[in-house]
Amino acid sequence: MAPPHGRAGKDLWLHQVQTALPGDVDALFQRLPEAARADVEVVKAAVLRSARCLGYASLELRADAGFMIGMVAQSGIRLQFASETLRGNRDVVLKAVKQHGAALQYASELLRGDREVVLAALAAYKGDPHTHPFRWAAGFCDPTRTWLLRPWSRSR
Repeated sequence: MAPPHGRAGKDLWLHQVQTALPGDVDALFQRLPEAARADVEVVKAAVLRSARCLGYASLELRADAGFMIGMVAQSGIRLQFASETLRGNRDVVLKAVKQHGAALQYASELLRGDREVVLAALAAYKGDPHTHPFRWAAGFCDPTRTWLLRPWSRSR
């Protein structure tokens, strides 16, 4: 039997994603055809059930800045599934780290050393020592990077 196309196919994919058992969503989504994993509505429905599904979405979607900004605005940690190019995109990374400071670990090395990005990640820090943004800030121990510590210095 040929795979369904058009709206009927999309409705079937959405139904499968929405009714799968919680532990089965990832495996089901991986097995869907590329057209389903490239469909914004299907991907969003799958990601609502399991964030890991974003890692199986089409490369084109994971490289789409508009789509990924929407994804990281809801959960900054989703930056890990963005394309390499978008991990170096300042707008996408800023949106991610403002939502969750630990998203800094998935940013490009260049942006992990960017003052505004690091300070945004620190501002979003929630207190868990395992997710402290300083763990991933590039060059924060470098003495030439004193701007990182300036906001917290006692001499202010």
